[in-house]
Amino acid sequence: MVQRAKGSVWILVGSILWIVSAGMGIMSGLFMLIAGSLILKLLGALVETPAEWGVDLSPLLMSFGLIIGLIIIVYFTLIIVFAAMCMRRRDDLLRSTFPLVIGIIYILLALPSLFIFPGYMLSLALISAILAMVFPGLILIGAILNKQQLRSSGWPLPPPVYYPQGPPAQQVLPPGSNQL
Repeated sequence: MVQRAKGSVWILVGSILWIVSAGMGIMSGLFMLIAGSLILKLLGALVETPAEWGVDLSPLLMSFGLIIGLIIIVYFTLIIVFAAMCMRRRDDLLRSTFPLVIGIIYILLALPSLFIFPGYMLSLALISAILAMVFPGLILIGAILNKQQLRSSGWPLPPPVYYPQGPPAQQVLPPGSNQL
């Protein structure tokens, strides 16, 4: 009977939920791109900088929606890649350091969002901040359980196999074949 890693289910659930939420985040990034370009087209002519500045800042000011949309898409694409990598490593106790590090990094990235939010969006921002911490938290819990299982030596680790090194074998051609 094959023994399962203790944190396998935690990492699997956290990774799947994180991938789904990151997919929704990518859709919101695409919305920011579309809205930013629409605002750039509609309101670009209305925003004018003073002539004494010598530089027209209206395209720069109006392109912030595009820049933020691209940053959101890149961020959530990284989340999908890291969650998929954590999902692949969920049963391997020897490589459980990666989910541990990813869980710690993304919890630390989500921690400031618990304290910085406007008062008028208190409930929505709080729910979003809690969800941003729950998904990497599940991965972190699974990685900690895997590390504990590895340290308690409850996991049957095979001994390393070292094969003797010999000279490379020369190919023997059958009689009658073309030899160069």
